[in-house]
Amino acid sequence: MNALRQELMTFFDRLTWYDYAGFVLAFILFILVMALAVLLRHRIKTALFLALLGLTLLVGGPIGAHEVIRQSLFKHTLEMGEAKKLIYTDSLLIEGIVHYIGPQIAKACKVSVTVHKQTGNYIKDLAYRIKPYKKSSTTIEQVLQPGQYYPLKLIIEPFDYNGAYTVDFSSGCF
Repeated sequence: MNALRQELMTFFDRLTWYDYAGFVLAFILFILVMALAVLLRHRIKTALFLALLGLTLLVGGPIGAHEVIRQSLFKHTLEMGEAKKLIYTDSLLIEGIVHYIGPQIAKACKVSVTVHKQTGNYIKDLAYRIKPYKKSSTTIEQVLQPGQYYPLKLIIEPFDYNGAYTVDFSSGCF
């Protein structure tokens, strides 16, 4: 329960005023569409459609606004360098580079890595995609300036799998 509370507090701490403006805009659109639905209550199908559209705007508007703001203000690319299994320990060393290209200065970047088993069987590989073998994440807690590169090294341990595997990166800057 504390972990969930901590995640929510971190999420709210990292919101920008652009996020709040998007939330307010979505709420205003919801109010306008619902008022229009009330005014057109004699046309049942139109009013029902507008009410459903208003509820969709109320739920999806803030989520969409948040994602659009994150993708436009905090652009970055993530390049995977090398993933190698260490010889003397049961560990996997993953190297990469975060290239921050957003117009806004970011405070941090969270990078997540998932390792999936690979068998060659389509159905098993699909199941392994749903349930990864190992997951790890790290946060670059420094000011990210536009145009700069930040090297990344991540160690996943214990990693005792000897078969074929794939490594996937995902990241988000804020």
